[in-house]
Amino acid sequence: MSDFQRAYDLLRGYVNREWERIRAVDVRDAWKELQDTLRPVPNEPEPQIPADSEVAMTEEEQADLARSILAVEKEASFEELRLAYQKLSRRSHPSNFPEGSEEGAKAARIHARVTWAYRLLTQDTPASERRFRSLDLD
Repeated sequence: MSDFQRAYDLLRGYVNREWERIRAVDVRDAWKELQDTLRPVPNEPEPQIPADSEVAMTEEEQADLARSILAVEKEASFEELRLAYQKLSRRSHPSNFPEGSEEGAKAARIHARVTWAYRLLTQDTPASERRFRSLDLD
């Protein structure tokens, strides 16, 4: 068997596996999961993003708020922060909702909070770690 045929078979297997995974997704379940994520938790105040001019919260309180927005632990690594940010950012991006809709406006507010939280928690991360986070060098 040639290298081309092996590569073709591997790629075909991967594509078929992904198609099966996509076909298995029930749109109603995905929509319900998104709605549950966007629904505020009872008895819990909606997090507010502090304005740049306000210094009402200490840095530790801001970091705690950011971690609660991203739903990560205090000792979360950069990779965990990045994955949490990507997941929430994809789900709450305003382009996923009809333009001018109430859901789109709500998604824009959530997306702004998620972006603020990620930037706050990763501001002290060295640029080399952010740039080369997926490389494994021996």
